[in-house]
Amino acid sequence: MVLMALVDADYKFLYVNVGANGSASDSTVLENTSFWRALEQNKLHLPPAEDKHGYNLPYVFLGDSAFRLRPDFLKPHDRMRRTPSEQVFDYQLSRARRVVENGFGHLGRFRILKYNLR
Repeated sequence: MVLMALVDADYKFLYVNVGANGSASDSTVLENTSFWRALEQNKLHLPPAEDKHGYNLPYVFLGDSAFRLRPDFLKPHDRMRRTPSEQVFDYQLSRARRVVENGFGHLGRFRILKYNLR
């Protein structure tokens, strides 16, 4: 069974999907969620891009290499053909993605989640 979650920079879980088949790829699981359908149909009502220091910065989602690249979804470069600047980008992306892992770590504080709830 696969759990897919969307976590913001404040460790808040914004979207959780539980129950996908464990043999499915992460990309397949994501693309079969209501979140993905809303993203594809532009129904998420994302804020418009912001101008920061002369750069037009859109809001994006961060994922790992298993996901499909889109203008609103960032993932690391192919490890076999990375330039030095792509390596720096991948490192910074990895640091930003740690928020998700830390969000799950914060859940570990709630010991009741370790037991079946009936």
